[in-house]
Amino acid sequence: KTKEALEALLTCEFMHSIDSPSMALVMPVLVKGLKDRSAESKRRAALIIGNMISMAADASDIQPYLNTILPGLKATIKDPIPDVRATSSKAMGSLIAGMKQDKIEDLIEWLQNSMKEDSSTPERSGSAQALSEVLVALGSQRATATLGHMLQYSSHPSPFVREGVIWLLCFMPVAMGRSFSSMIALSLPHIVAGLSDDSESVRE
Repeated sequence: KTKEALEALLTCEFMHSIDSPSMALVMPVLVKGLKDRSAESKRRAALIIGNMISMAADASDIQPYLNTILPGLKATIKDPIPDVRATSSKAMGSLIAGMKQDKIEDLIEWLQNSMKEDSSTPERSGSAQALSEVLVALGSQRATATLGHMLQYSSHPSPFVREGVIWLLCFMPVAMGRSFSSMIALSLPHIVAGLSDDSESVRE
């Protein structure tokens, strides 16, 4: 049932902006979709969440549902399937428009910590990708400051921490496009150092 409901939502043409009552109707389906065993259901649910924010009459209407949505997205950005991680990361970036500042700071801290965890490569990669999308939403000034903070870990003794930093450097140029050009000089020495790192996962 969840798969069919998600498919119907994706093909639905909305004639007006989405308001809070409309969100209340679709939220249970989206939460189930994020928890579904099917990678396609998780991807579709994340895609709808991202689209829903962009179509909302007021992005802050999402606030009552953040505690419902965020746990699911935090799981799907670490999914083994790259497409699920990518779509979920974009959805997480879209959520920034409707979040209060304290929630944004909590999310950024969680993503930074997840990038440095002794977990799997997909989990560190997904956290870095999501952080990149969040920083795009916050603008170049915040992105530069956060990147500068994370680059201090590029020589950390733990290889999984260094790998997390390199993943951030992989995703930020893609997410930010030309806006990343001002950060190239800051990033390049760390990329070059990573090419000769002792850890194969960092070099790759």
